[in-house]
Amino acid sequence: PGSLTRAAGRLHALAVASEEDVALARLQERITKAYLSLMARLERRYQERRGAPLPKGLSEEEKINALVPRRAGPLCGLAHSLRRWYNAARHERGQWSERPTDEEVARVMESARRELERCGL
Repeated sequence: PGSLTRAAGRLHALAVASEEDVALARLQERITKAYLSLMARLERRYQERRGAPLPKGLSEEEKINALVPRRAGPLCGLAHSLRRWYNAARHERGQWSERPTDEEVARVMESARRELERCGL
């Protein structure tokens, strides 16, 4: 009975870890899609307004600062939040210094969508 209990305990631990891994992967995918979609939309609008692509060699932070019009106010901060989370999702592989909650990600995504619409982007 003891070895069976230990085996069941290990299986339970694996299942819990697996569920956490699935939740993390889902969060990372959501952040990645949101960030890449936002950047693609901003880059398209920039090219339409300026008639040229962004200069080569800009960091992601510099791109956001160049792409977000001044009238967009909070959109810049929202884009930088997504950028930080996107970088953490890609490079830290889930070892977040401050992992966002699903609700926080949803709030930032919705706020960014509203700001894009408000600014006609």
